[in-house]
Amino acid sequence: GNWSLVWEYKADHEIKKVSVSSDGNYIAAVGDNWNSEVGRNDVLYLLTGNGELLWKKDSRSLFGFSDWIHDVSVSRNATYIAVGSEGETYLLQRNGSIIWKKEHMEGMNRVSISDDGEYIAIGTYPIGIGWVHFLDKSGQELWNFSTVGSVESISISKNGQYVAVGDYKGYAYLLDREGNLLWDKKLGEWCDIYVSTSADGEFVGIGTSNREIAILNKNGDWLLNPTQVQHTVVGVSITSDGNLLFIPAESEGL
Repeated sequence: GNWSLVWEYKADHEIKKVSVSSDGNYIAAVGDNWNSEVGRNDVLYLLTGNGELLWKKDSRSLFGFSDWIHDVSVSRNATYIAVGSEGETYLLQRNGSIIWKKEHMEGMNRVSISDDGEYIAIGTYPIGIGWVHFLDKSGQELWNFSTVGSVESISISKNGQYVAVGDYKGYAYLLDREGNLLWDKKLGEWCDIYVSTSADGEFVGIGTSNREIAILNKNGDWLLNPTQVQHTVVGVSITSDGNLLFIPAESEGL
């Protein structure tokens, strides 16, 4: 189809993560920022759906110290913003103020928040096995689950009922809201797995660093068997209804 540019915003930093609220009213983005004086000091942007900058804050002003921002996920209307840092995850209000932070979450923190902001899924990337932590919006951990490898990607369905997880050892997982493992699939040896759930969790889109894509349903049935693509896959996003799968490729577009 024909795509037309609606707007663009010139950021001060290379953008490495983006999250759009389901209503399209807000966009959060993470800017990669290393400063020789303070070291790693990544930047979080919040824009309106029209491309107007509401605020941008570096990690020092957000957290009180300079640090990584590895991931961001916004709820509907950006009422809540989950931010994954190094060993910590934060829940922010729309204005950027901290509601709570979860500490001692070893390694890179990947985050995904349900549409209503009631649940936050965190995946950790320490050395060795990874962990999934499932929290409510008060910051209380409801359950956790260990993965074979460190978590590369995590996606909670908009309704909060399902959590898809991909690790760096070739495994994809689907869990329900109670922490029960519904299925796991091995898609390769020592490859990064990227996952994305449809709004109701009925479908899970998968991309692998072995240049494969796939789609499964919540029962673990293959709707699209692992299929080779021409480019290096660096992420995946499935539409809310599960009908389309978008695959960003390394330096080669979408």
